[in-house]
Amino acid sequence: MNLELVTRETDYGIITTAEAKAYMQIPTANTTRDSSIASSILAVTTQIEAYTGYFMTEQTWKVTTINWTEPNLIRELPFGSLKYGNLLSLDSVEYYDEDEVLQTVSSADYNVNEVGTVNGNFKFKDDFTYPTLQDDLQERVFIEFTSGYAKDGSDYKKNIPDVIKSACKMWVDAYENGTCGDKDAKDILDSSNVRYWWGQ
Repeated sequence: MNLELVTRETDYGIITTAEAKAYMQIPTANTTRDSSIASSILAVTTQIEAYTGYFMTEQTWKVTTINWTEPNLIRELPFGSLKYGNLLSLDSVEYYDEDEVLQTVSSADYNVNEVGTVNGNFKFKDDFTYPTLQDDLQERVFIEFTSGYAKDGSDYKKNIPDVIKSACKMWVDAYENGTCGDKDAKDILDSSNVRYWWGQ
């Protein structure tokens, strides 16, 4: 099973450069480190996503698998309980049929539940008949979904919890100045219960 990024904002960081500079008490007019800080924000965002198990800014991903019954796929998908953060939408379910023609499963054939929460999931209806797949392809089933903290208008960062933003500021400070270790930021995430504990 493969996970592939489809689309997300170029600036997918948890905080803005201005927020990081304010935390580090760097004057707004001093732009000499802006590029470095922006890079650190993206690096830290990736680290926090990996540590928490959640995507932060709203983004679209595609899961690819070889069949309908691969372990942890359809009935479990990060899907049974989407372990990539808040499930905002299930965008499509596609597959290559036995004639190697790409088909789309009708949205009437499955339910999407608890949208907008970390418990978001989809399930095929009980009367759904799994189509026969093409035998020779290694990638046969494709499930595209959007996950993360929902954007507010054009603002992709607004709905990310403040505690995560605080941890990000601390971690960026560590990247830039070595003033604290990432352990302090991780402690914040752990104490706030925003971390998804794999296997629970």
